[in-house]
Amino acid sequence: MLSILGLKSDYVQDGAPEAQIIRHRSLPWGLREHVRSYEKLVAAYKQLDAAVGRFGRDSEIVSTTAAESSSPRDAVYQGFDRQLATCQTARDSLAGRIRALINNAAFDGRDIPPFEATVLRFRADSLIAEMQALSRMSQPPRFSVCHG
Repeated sequence: MLSILGLKSDYVQDGAPEAQIIRHRSLPWGLREHVRSYEKLVAAYKQLDAAVGRFGRDSEIVSTTAAESSSPRDAVYQGFDRQLATCQTARDSLAGRIRALINNAAFDGRDIPPFEATVLRFRADSLIAEMQALSRMSQPPRFSVCHG
């Protein structure tokens, strides 16, 4: 709503205008030029950052696997907990960069650089795939699965 009305807020939004339902001429200037890049970036952001997105769903599976373990000295639990912490740090950093790019385009009229959007989408997809791989493991690996 803020974007359509051309209003700004003094805090960083944690959402994005739905470009599909807004007339092209009503979109903020930063979105008009690169609507497809914007839509793809928003979709990747949702899968990465939403609790019900692919990353969140798979991290819940990892957490459940860790909690259900009964290994000596909670080795499995601790191993998965370290993996989740590493993945969360990588996710938070990447989601912050994507959120900033989305907000700059939606509320400050800045362009979405297509190359940067593509790189961020690729990184989001990779991080989501890494969490999915971790969710399929019954034992935590000795290496960090999420590279960020």
